[in-house]
Amino acid sequence: MDSWDPGYHGKKNRRNLIVGLSALSSRPFANGSNPKGEAPYDLLQLCVGTHCLLMELYSYCPLPRALRDFLYDNKTVVAGVGIEKISKKLEKDRKEDGLIIRKRVELREEAEKMFPGNKLEKCSLEELAMVVLRGEVNFVKPKKMKWHEAHETGKFCSSLSKEMIKCASVEAFLACRMGSNLLK
Repeated sequence: MDSWDPGYHGKKNRRNLIVGLSALSSRPFANGSNPKGEAPYDLLQLCVGTHCLLMELYSYCPLPRALRDFLYDNKTVVAGVGIEKISKKLEKDRKEDGLIIRKRVELREEAEKMFPGNKLEKCSLEELAMVVLRGEVNFVKPKKMKWHEAHETGKFCSSLSKEMIKCASVEAFLACRMGSNLLK
């Protein structure tokens, strides 16, 4: 097994499964229904091992039950940078779906335990990955991108460029890999 293998993910007797999670919001939120002006997340990024899922989040489409059950499962450990904020916002955005992310791990806190003396509480995903993965990071830096440029036409999936897909996948992949390294 690879040193960061998230483990067996069969149904019976599986140990905790590390899932890297991130989410993005790109649309302006101008209808005034949110006093803070925060747009709901519209792209969910998940990674298990080397498998990434990028999922569009529409307010009018319920989340699949399998995804809700997966994130609620007590053997699913969801890891990320800023995971509390992301999880709470996702749960609020998807309240009507009953989304609850049960087990979440803040990667910055875990990294500070493993690397005492480093001030990691405010670092970015990329900076944290450089410390945790000891420089073995090839982070895709996005140029100015509009994730939902074609959202109005309903052709979002076909409008994602290779660069957008890489950027979104890498965020979730790094969270998964760091979680696997920090929680082994």
